[in-house]
Amino acid sequence: MKKYLMILTVFIAVIAVMGTSSMVGADQSTTKKEGVAYVFTKAGVEIINIHDGTVTGSFAGVPRSSWPSNFGGKKTHNTKATTLWANIGKPPLVGGVYSGFFALDTDTGAVTPVVTGSKSGNWIIQSSDGRWAYGAARDPANAYLKIGGNPACADFAQVVDSVPIPAGPNVNPAKSGPGPCDAAMTSDGFYIWEPDIWNDTVTRVDTGENGNPFGIGLQYPMTKLDPAVRVEPFMTTVSLGAYADDYVLQENLEGKPNGTESVIDISDPDNPKEVVRFVQDSRLAALAITYPGLIFFDTYGNPVEIKGGMGSGPRSNEFTTDGKYSLIINAKSNDIKVVDMATLTITCSVPFPAHPTGGQYKADTGDWSLDGKQFLVNLETTNEVGVIGYDDDAAGCAKFSYLNTIPVSGAAPQGIVVKTHETKPLECEDDDDDDDDDDDDDDDHEG
Repeated sequence: MKKYLMILTVFIAVIAVMGTSSMVGADQSTTKKEGVAYVFTKAGVEIINIHDGTVTGSFAGVPRSSWPSNFGGKKTHNTKATTLWANIGKPPLVGGVYSGFFALDTDTGAVTPVVTGSKSGNWIIQSSDGRWAYGAARDPANAYLKIGGNPACADFAQVVDSVPIPAGPNVNPAKSGPGPCDAAMTSDGFYIWEPDIWNDTVTRVDTGENGNPFGIGLQYPMTKLDPAVRVEPFMTTVSLGAYADDYVLQENLEGKPNGTESVIDISDPDNPKEVVRFVQDSRLAALAITYPGLIFFDTYGNPVEIKGGMGSGPRSNEFTTDGKYSLIINAKSNDIKVVDMATLTITCSVPFPAHPTGGQYKADTGDWSLDGKQFLVNLETTNEVGVIGYDDDAAGCAKFSYLNTIPVSGAAPQGIVVKTHETKPLECEDDDDDDDDDDDDDDDHEG
């Protein structure tokens, strides 16, 4: 323990920073409605007032994060907790131990690292009450971690529990293990659905919030379209709103650089099943020869429909706040594909503006304004944030439109997360008699 405390002290001295943030000139009522966006660049974090698209503050020197907090549980990202959790895509080695995550205080800009011993920190999940954070420690630990998430509690930023991810028969022998990756939590806070990039599985991690101990619930094996090509699932998002906790949408490196997208039915959390695999239209004719009717079957004999419309290089997806649609961010085709959750089909495409050099924006992450009307996505190679509008009253694909572009001063913006500008320090409310508590960048996906 003394060794870890010493390492933690050294690491804080290396990267802990203080910044300044203010909502200069912001209309507080609209800011409250729409929230503020925290954008991670190579220079630190820039804070955008979503209402008028201006950068109103910054925290210099904060490590760049590819996948900052995914807020899990009932309140999603309306939490007023001051802590914003983030990963370090290629974490530094400090005192012989890797740190894959850190907590950013959104009031002060102070950084507190989490010593994980892992080279790959992935998308970290913050529980809705702010008490816990959860994340994958990939290489060499190949484990899923439970971390103290409340600055008022003694276990803040400490790993309080970990569970190894089982290696299945399809584990990549060239890798260190299953490769747990970027996960998402169900709205009730009970389950985390986590893809294993080197294992071709999706693992259900039980958080312990429903009385079960923190641990592995089950693993669902992904089925290859081509026996010679691994699926390599790396990112999941759980459906919201009208379809809350019914589906996981998952990005796969399968057939990279093009990639595929899976829709997994998790309405019965004990019996997940893939129901759709999206591919590019150019692949449909060849797949129809291998799979008559464009149907294949998973390990358990459940039919999976192959559908077209996919973009190239899917990196992540986010559901509209009403849950009716999911927006898939495609890094290589410079666009967003829209999945209609009522039909599980890709119905619309939102292209980014023409790249000034004809290249790729390397867009890979985004988040919604609190009112659900604007979707902010990073445009890494032009040092900008793109804004997509959503109007559910409009007809057809007119619901989605590219609104504007917001420049940032830091280079290579990557992770984006939206929060309310209002903050309220948490109190530590652990019940000592509650046994449950005791149980309780780049292309870093490609290993």
